[in-house]
Amino acid sequence: MVKTSEILQEDIASSNKTIDEIKQSEEQLEISKKKNCPFLESGPTYSDSPSDNANSSITSSPTDTLRTLKNPTAKIIKSKVMKRHSIIIRKSVHKVNLSPSALTLDLQKQKDFVKKKRCEYYVISLYNAAIRGEFYGKAKEIGLLTESGKIFLEKLSGLKLRNKVSFVLNPSDLCHINSDHFGKEKDEGNNIPLEIKDIRNLIYILMSPDIVMYFNDKYGRKSFYLLKNNGNGTYNIDEIYASRNGNLTLKTMYKTKKSTDQRVMDLTSLLSTSGTYSVVNSSDAKIPILFQCASENLENIK
Repeated sequence: MVKTSEILQEDIASSNKTIDEIKQSEEQLEISKKKNCPFLESGPTYSDSPSDNANSSITSSPTDTLRTLKNPTAKIIKSKVMKRHSIIIRKSVHKVNLSPSALTLDLQKQKDFVKKKRCEYYVISLYNAAIRGEFYGKAKEIGLLTESGKIFLEKLSGLKLRNKVSFVLNPSDLCHINSDHFGKEKDEGNNIPLEIKDIRNLIYILMSPDIVMYFNDKYGRKSFYLLKNNGNGTYNIDEIYASRNGNLTLKTMYKTKKSTDQRVMDLTSLLSTSGTYSVVNSSDAKIPILFQCASENLENIK
């Protein structure tokens, strides 16, 4: 697990670098909101008219005055040079002066990116802590069900979900994933061993799965299966809905060698004998973003 911790620290450093870039973008946004260019506020302005330039406030040293007396054209030459530099400055400012709306949009994208990264690393930190025995007892929230996700799951399952539904991780479930599916897969014939990048992908599977299945078994246990093809097998997420506290709890995660369609066939064959189920495939109907990061947890990763 030392290797995992090193990867985590490197990625966190990369995330903090991105945050510094966001701060620079915020400063750039404030500059763009000013009506006057900062380069022009502290110095003289020049127009295309020589007479206007002659009246502009240029501080001349005694040496400059002497040179002007000896050579009447000296001051005019100086004025033209300064005017030319002025125009160059103006052009360079306008070249990088993005509109406030464009900067705001770009800044929001960067903030969303960093927020996802911090959530991603928070999941990894909980995973590592559970394996080391430092995370135990009460489950921890990693994110929330979106409003559109709540409507979607209610229609799929027929359940009436509470207003706030949390996605939570239990240390015992993380230890199960580690012992049965991480590094060395328990079912080598059908599954692919998970790597640290797969644990990192957890929030993205929760956000936008390719297939969502709901299952109500004969014992009344209600669960959602989230499947996503990653180009090298299919991610399988089993989320249990607990009616007692109204949250979704990750029970297991593994990666099978089968395609999503084949995995659905296997699950429907299995589930049909022990309960009722319903399925939505993103190829047939739009699946909304289900997961959003819980902002209050992001400060756990510095």
